[in-house]
Amino acid sequence: MQESVLLIREASLSAMALGQGLTQIRKYDFSKTGFFYSSLLQLSTGLERILKLIIIYAHRLKFGKFPSNKELRGYGHNLTELFEKSLRIANEFGCDEIAEFYFKDEIYGKIISLLLSDFAMQARYYNLDLLTGRNQKNSDEPLARWEKEINTEILKRHFRPRKSTLIKWGFVIDALEDYSFIFHTAEDGSEIDSFSDMAKQAMLVPTKQKYSMYYLYILIRYLSQLLQFLEEKGEFYPFLREFFMIFMVEKREEIIRKKSWNPFPPYKF
Repeated sequence: MQESVLLIREASLSAMALGQGLTQIRKYDFSKTGFFYSSLLQLSTGLERILKLIIIYAHRLKFGKFPSNKELRGYGHNLTELFEKSLRIANEFGCDEIAEFYFKDEIYGKIISLLLSDFAMQARYYNLDLLTGRNQKNSDEPLARWEKEINTEILKRHFRPRKSTLIKWGFVIDALEDYSFIFHTAEDGSEIDSFSDMAKQAMLVPTKQKYSMYYLYILIRYLSQLLQFLEEKGEFYPFLREFFMIFMVEKREEIIRKKSWNPFPPYKF
């Protein structure tokens, strides 16, 4: 009974963190950066916990018991190592087809190893560390890295502005450029000091929001499917997969359109 309660609470925590992370990154832009940092904090927490649930289930399937605390703690917070372990588990138990997407597109490896894993282990305190003189492993802080390494690729793949949209923005810029004073920064830290620069950044926001969320969702969907596979193979109870059903949507259009990833009632955000 106690094991069931503990598993349920851990799955609940993971699903909630993942849902909040996806919802928040769907809202962020260069003027609302708090959503981005909060998203990475939630996602790194949620991913670590579902990955460790997967490792627990794989261990139970192989040895008929839970791993020791020492074994589980040995993985630490390194999401890269934990994720690579999940890929080996998928291969070992014959469901590696659900992981094929990862090897076909390098953007997923960048998200895991260069950003979320670094964030979980060190970069979540980047700003405070830099302010107080601690040397940083990476020269760019998390949002600047996301802009450089992920958003640049997202825009190359998916930014296709309509001609009518560009014309409308052109009218707005012409009307306000000489009557506006702008003092802001873009995600990469560069200055935005004109209305035209701000308008250009604003045009990019919907594409960055949708596809930042989309690629993260695909990673989460794979882990949810792997957890479900192991749970069904081992006939384990309680059914933790119920907490992650919202992360198993297959239709691309439905994923991109969705803005809130509330994992289960009675929660709502």
